[in-house]
Amino acid sequence: AQVSSGVRPQHSYRTIPSPPNEAVMSPIPSTPPPAVPTAPPPTWLSSSNLGILSDTVSVADKGVAFGFGIARAATGLGFGIASTCISAPATLVETAAGPNIFSSALRGVGGIVNFAHGVTTASQNTAEYITSTSLKFTRSGLAQAGAQEGQLMRIAVGSETAETLAAIDGLARQLAAPALEQGLGMGEFITSANAWGALQRGAGLDEVRIHPTSIPVAKVLPAQCERWLRYAAATFGHTWLAGLLEGANIDGYRRGAEKRRAGASPGEAALACAGLDVDNVDVLTFKESTQEMFVPGYMVAVDHAENAVVVAFRGTSSIADALCDLSCLPEPVVLGGVEGMAHGGMLRAAQGLSGPLSQLVARGLQILDAKSPRHLEQAHPRRVVITGHSLGAGVASLLTALWCDSPPAIWGQQASPSNSQAASAAAAATAGTDAATAAGAAGASAAAAAAAAVADSAAPMDVVDDVPTVPPLEAPQVPGTAGVSIECLAFACPQVLDARLAEAQSEHTMSFIVGDDMVPRLSYATVQDLRNAVLLLSRPGATRPQGLPTPAEILQLETAGEIEALGRAYAALKPLVATSPGRLFPSGRLVQLPPNGGAAWEVDHSAVDELRISSDMGAAHLPRRCLLAVQEACKH
Repeated sequence: AQVSSGVRPQHSYRTIPSPPNEAVMSPIPSTPPPAVPTAPPPTWLSSSNLGILSDTVSVADKGVAFGFGIARAATGLGFGIASTCISAPATLVETAAGPNIFSSALRGVGGIVNFAHGVTTASQNTAEYITSTSLKFTRSGLAQAGAQEGQLMRIAVGSETAETLAAIDGLARQLAAPALEQGLGMGEFITSANAWGALQRGAGLDEVRIHPTSIPVAKVLPAQCERWLRYAAATFGHTWLAGLLEGANIDGYRRGAEKRRAGASPGEAALACAGLDVDNVDVLTFKESTQEMFVPGYMVAVDHAENAVVVAFRGTSSIADALCDLSCLPEPVVLGGVEGMAHGGMLRAAQGLSGPLSQLVARGLQILDAKSPRHLEQAHPRRVVITGHSLGAGVASLLTALWCDSPPAIWGQQASPSNSQAASAAAAATAGTDAATAAGAAGASAAAAAAAAVADSAAPMDVVDDVPTVPPLEAPQVPGTAGVSIECLAFACPQVLDARLAEAQSEHTMSFIVGDDMVPRLSYATVQDLRNAVLLLSRPGATRPQGLPTPAEILQLETAGEIEALGRAYAALKPLVATSPGRLFPSGRLVQLPPNGGAAWEVDHSAVDELRISSDMGAAHLPRRCLLAVQEACKH
């Protein structure tokens, strides 16, 4: 009845208990499948090898652009010739007989040629786009896979050089980016730079003006200043005419060649070429050109006539030297416990050469002990003279700072400052000159050096022709049995130290600047300032002073002699452009040498805090110009 009624019957369920004393079975543990050994990635997939592939693709991308550019030029030339060959007869026919069927046919053929030219050019552009896009995607994929860029460059020139080139490239791009964004062309840049130079001249920056920080230094120029410059020039070698120290004159080369034929060493020939008597000089080493990164050429010699060991550095003369110059980002350095900044490339060179050169200097001091015992009398103390021109001056000044901050232990124990000052004064008296050797205190902290400089500035001043002059600097001795003085003469010294550290080197370093020489005023900061000035002059904007004349108007004002107007424009513009951080300066005391002769003047950092744009900014850097200026200054 229930079934027929369609009602599902109800069932009851019950749990069947486990049999007594029956063990409950534990679950069977699952065993993981055996690990399949993973094969190491192929060695060719290393980041280095992927980097090589990435660099190859990058080179190919540039090659594609260059190749298609040539193809477009060739296509344009070919179709242009064809179009001319067709249109010229049509024009002649129409000129002679007016428009006709023949000229119309030629015009039609010319149109077809032009159409073909357009189709061909479009096809080339499309092919270039597809190829270039494919290469960019390939490079992007390699970068995501861990490709290390720059591997081809590292293989070609070495890791150190490649990293330096990459850093310089980054600086150049960063420096040029604002000008490229504003579409500033080279011609416009040059015009604006010349206008900035006119404003500088209108402000009187090309004149050495007497002010409280300008001191005539004719009475305190280091003794034998010209001699040490000739050592710096000798590092260029006699085949390079000692850096053209005597101009395009082959007399120096002949002197060097004669010495070589007589059996002299390359270093002795170089000294002879530079106009030095080598009879009383022992050349310990002469590296005319090392071709190594951050290792400029140098010479170490013992000058018995001056009882000195001379360390001279060569100026820029190779691609490696230029890269050292361009590695210009300031890097931290500690001198005398004071933290500061220094020119990165030149600091690296000075630090790398400090060890080997200190050993050579120690050897030179031993030679002086054996051959020139005059230093045992305090009237003739031994000296270490460090000199150089341009890049060489920068490395020389930084090496001097390092040695004075931490005297090489191989030189011996430090002498007492009182003895050193007495020896220096006696040396000046015996030499019969009012010029004492500019030298530095070894091991003294930068703070102590600054305090000594302040104390010296408070000393009574002499008066020469109604012009105040400072007393000659005393020369504290550095390490040595009987005392060793150390001094640096840096000719055309680049900007190598920040303001505080540069001034702290004033007791032992003197930097010489001829006229508008660009190198003592050249740094990444001053180049940025120049770029800012050019952009403000060439492009109107919110930051441009109202009423500022255009570059063309500025040049017209200079031609008309409107000096006051130029000075006002410069004063309005200067605070807006001189804003770049990381400013550096030449080391030690700054001596301005007039380019056309005259007395030398000691100036402060304001004389070198911007690039001066003038026709003489490059020529004033030559060693020949420096020699003539030193000779003239010594006459006054």
